Amino acid sequence: MLLLVVLATVNSACSHQRVTVQTLYSSSNCAMNEATLKSIDTVEELERLRVLLKNRFSDAQPLSQVIDLSEQTLILYALGQKSSGGFSINLTSSEALIKGGTLYLPLQIDTPTAERFNTLGMVSPCQVYAIPKTSFDKIVLGS
Repeated sequence: MLLLVVLATVNSACSHQRVTVQTLYSSSNCAMNEATLKSIDTVEELERLRVLLKNRFSDAQPLSQVIDLSEQTLILYALGQKSSGGFSINLTSSEALIKGGTLYLPLQIDTPTAERFNTLGMVSPCQVYAIPKTSFDKIVLGS
């Protein structure tokens, strides 16, 4: 009996799940001053994000598609304010891994290089992703 309990504990600790990741919104200028990586789980959080993006970006309504937070979770990733162009966020896979309560979001961050021409001026790249509703405790960048 003890062996079964130990095996069940080891199995749950080692279990992992793959979930699909879809980009819902992407902008090079979200006007977010601070770097942010967080889940959007409630209608109130979603509405605050929509207002923030609309008020600071354009007249168009970002995230205007139907979003069912009972079926999916949104993930916001913003780089924060940067002093030049050349920064970008790239989703490197259409699947993320959830392991040990951690969501590993497959992102690559590109930074300006001396070899490329980059605009001078403040930018604030961000993206919003959707994943199927699932449970996790924290989010980290990686695959």
